[in-house]
Amino acid sequence: MGRPVAQWISAWGEKGRAEIDAIYNNLVRRHGEERAKRISKLNRNMFIFPNLVINDIMAVTVRTYYPTAPDYMQISSWSLAPKERANG
Repeated sequence: MGRPVAQWISAWGEKGRAEIDAIYNNLVRRHGEERAKRISKLNRNMFIFPNLVINDIMAVTVRTYYPTAPDYMQISSWSLAPKERANG
């Protein structure tokens, strides 16, 4: 699974690889190898009881969920992205 932060996948093509490599090298320059790897390669999920989930996988996604009936749940979701990547 790729991450726009700096983990390339083949579906993004060779042009995408060059862009992702440049982003990763910038992370290394700014934060060092160990932290750059943690920022770009590791996935994180956090559940905050009772109804908040933060997923940092391919993008950072924040979800809330509210049970409204025994067989129905209302879910809201927001995706976050770095400002410099928001418009492609």
